[in-house]
Amino acid sequence: MKWIAFFSQTGNEIINITQSINISPDIIVTNKQNIEPLEINKIFANKIYKMPNNPKEEDYFKLFKRIEIDTKATIITLHGFLRIIPNSICNNYNIVNLHPGLINKYPELKGIHPQKKATYLKHPIIGCVIHKVSPIVDGGEILLSASEESKYNLTDNLKVLKDLSLNLWLKYLTSEI
Repeated sequence: MKWIAFFSQTGNEIINITQSINISPDIIVTNKQNIEPLEINKIFANKIYKMPNNPKEEDYFKLFKRIEIDTKATIITLHGFLRIIPNSICNNYNIVNLHPGLINKYPELKGIHPQKKATYLKHPIIGCVIHKVSPIVDGGEILLSASEESKYNLTDNLKVLKDLSLNLWLKYLTSEI
């Protein structure tokens, strides 16, 4: 299985995953324009491909043709990729995302800043899910979830969610790759 990882911010989650399971993506894609100072660039410079900041459908198809994606033997993971994936891409590729909100228990956590919402709403349980990416934001099939009791403050909840997220990615990727 070929693994392609997308990111928009730092790519640190990808680094943490690769250090934990000693498996790295075949290709890393970013829409971040200045990656020179990032740690991920220092580690994986020869594997990183750039897209426009606001990629359009044709940008994805052009990139996928360039990197020769086999739709049946490729998994695409999103790690803080802060863009909506076009419908045609969602429907034709195996793309999964980790959402840091327990949307299978609390659907109101779909969308932006679920960690803040869960803390503000005083949810007793916090967690994250890995779901298939679909044309509906955070609406794809949930593949895995993990949860823990809320700490009821954002700083502590963010620490818990970071650990839950890493462990969920490790579980998912070791079973898929």
